[in-house]
Amino acid sequence: MTLTAESVQDGVEGWCTPHKAQKLYELATLPETKLAVEIGIFGGKSLLPVAAAFANKGAGVIYGVEPWDNSVAVETVTNVENDKWWSEVDLIAIKRGFIKKVTEFGLEKHVRVLEIPSDAAVGVDRVPTRGVAYGCRRVFRHQFEPVMCRAQPTVRRWDYR
Repeated sequence: MTLTAESVQDGVEGWCTPHKAQKLYELATLPETKLAVEIGIFGGKSLLPVAAAFANKGAGVIYGVEPWDNSVAVETVTNVENDKWWSEVDLIAIKRGFIKKVTEFGLEKHVRVLEIPSDAAVGVDRVPTRGVAYGCRRVFRHQFEPVMCRAQPTVRRWDYR
């Protein structure tokens, strides 16, 4: 069965639009794209399309950084409504749903999860930096902008500066 961006998003928590998921999927299908990094997995709505593209072409790994920890989600105060939602959302259930989808679609070979806050991931040696990477740069808490980069073989660490 060939996985599509649309098929792996069905029933997944998150905010990635179908249009964005399709674009990520297309980027991941490029022959030179063998590495992706996503900061902030939540339910995997944007990570799973990349992993699906890697699975379909038989090569590639996406590293996702996500603590699934309510206390981390509310470290920086935003507004009452937003902070209340992030303090109460069942992130353990969201994590279980993500893991279930990875398993359901047979994506284990293409997904690596670092269950740590994004700030702690800076300089993590387990994330290779060769190839083309997709990630998100934190602009403001829970607001991200996509970042595309071509990492040089000499890069030994990454961050979102």
